[in-house]
Amino acid sequence: MHMPDLPYIQAHGFDIFVPTSVPPVDYATLSAGERAARDKAGAECSDAAQRTEQDFRSRLTPLFGRWEAAVEGLQGNDAVIKAYAGFVTCLHGNGINVPDEAGFFRYLDAIVSAGTNPTADQSARKLQVARVYVTCIRPVENVRIALRTSYRQTFFSDNADALRGLQQAANDLLRTSPTGSPTPNSS
Repeated sequence: MHMPDLPYIQAHGFDIFVPTSVPPVDYATLSAGERAARDKAGAECSDAAQRTEQDFRSRLTPLFGRWEAAVEGLQGNDAVIKAYAGFVTCLHGNGINVPDEAGFFRYLDAIVSAGTNPTADQSARKLQVARVYVTCIRPVENVRIALRTSYRQTFFSDNADALRGLQQAANDLLRTSPTGSPTPNSS
């Protein structure tokens, strides 16, 4: 069960890419030495980032798996099931006649795959559908948030040592530069 970012979906729809204003580096204007130095630094940074990510994931994955299994179990909670019935009714009331959340995403896929260069009307429709989703799923999310919040204290207690270890690993990773040496501000 994913935890949707409802404010993001409300503002941007289901589009993943939101353009930024950061200009790219124009390599054509760099000297051969500058390009080589940037390429070498980029490769070193990329390698270090990959090692850091692998180390952190090896610590995170078991803990996250326990949390995810517990959160997935909430889907069978009576309050969640009741809220989902309201979700489908809400969709129907907004002209989206699907049987469930999976049906909604099939409906959305049909809209999204309508073309790679959507017209203004298609883009507006995608955003309208996203806003209907947010409106309709919000009561379900409110129930799930309350249940997750309630469970979180138990989870934290049951996994205190693993969480402390993960926090320490994150702190250690943040205090280490890509070369493996402490960063200037890590003291």
